[in-house]
Amino acid sequence: MLNGRKTVPGGFGLEGQGAGVALWDVNDSGRPDLIVFHIENPAGENFGRYRIGWNLDAFGVPRDGWSPAKPIPGWFGAEDQGGGVAVWDISGNGRPDLVVFHIDNPGEENTGHYRIGWNLNQQGDPVGGWSSIKSVPGWFGAEDQGADISITDISGNGRPDLVVAHIDNPGGENRAYYRIGWDLDVSGVPQGGWSPIKPIPGWFGAENQGLGITTFHYGAPVLAVAHVDNPDGENRAHVRLTSLDKRGNTIAGWTQPIPLQAPNGLGWETAGVGIAAGYIAGGNRPDLITFYVDAAVGQNGGHYFLAERLVGVP
Repeated sequence: MLNGRKTVPGGFGLEGQGAGVALWDVNDSGRPDLIVFHIENPAGENFGRYRIGWNLDAFGVPRDGWSPAKPIPGWFGAEDQGGGVAVWDISGNGRPDLVVFHIDNPGEENTGHYRIGWNLNQQGDPVGGWSSIKSVPGWFGAEDQGADISITDISGNGRPDLVVAHIDNPGGENRAYYRIGWDLDVSGVPQGGWSPIKPIPGWFGAENQGLGITTFHYGAPVLAVAHVDNPDGENRAHVRLTSLDKRGNTIAGWTQPIPLQAPNGLGWETAGVGIAAGYIAGGNRPDLITFYVDAAVGQNGGHYFLAERLVGVP
């Protein structure tokens, strides 16, 4: 069941190059809060911002409004080809930490990077400051068309693992991949190293305008991957899922891509997408929030919709 499209108030710039979304009870109210992130691409250096919708009700509406857009300090490069956001108590002190990822597109091989905003207070500000920018090792291709991150304990050893995904845009059909940084320590460094880069099988189209991922536990850890296809005409979103073993490999294969029918459509041009799973509507299956930046003529707009009781959970 899909609820209607909801608009995130405020500007998203004239040109965007990545977006993401996460769910967490930041203000300790007992209801989830919605964190949305985007990368703006003005003339010169890019920059990232996030804002928080407070206390989602069962329909995904933030009953206590939205925070101001909060700037994320530091380097994002002048050209990006995807970004994402995740929340977890990495430091283990009882307060959530905000992890922000981007793919830099310098004109040769792309590179992936993340930083951490420590100890979000109940207003959503990282009172512990920001970490240095950390590089994700390995191949990202020379051209990407979307990226995202998610955090959960996949291995079951009590430490969070960082999942990083991207869509490669070679000549011909696009392909998507993920890798896992194992056992983040209290500084956000994967002490268990990085997994090999793992392919996500199946169709992604030849042109994409965003990739979103989320992880959650439904018996086993589940990885959900959404992408925005950019054919001639209206854009379309799809999601596929798989259950993971403790090494981050699929247990029984992937679902086929499941259409995400956005209320009122996605528009013809999208500047990023993100997904987040959580128990919002009160059912016994997780619900999926899809956030995207519509690259309309003029000012970009941020929108999201809620799919209740996520179907296809393996």
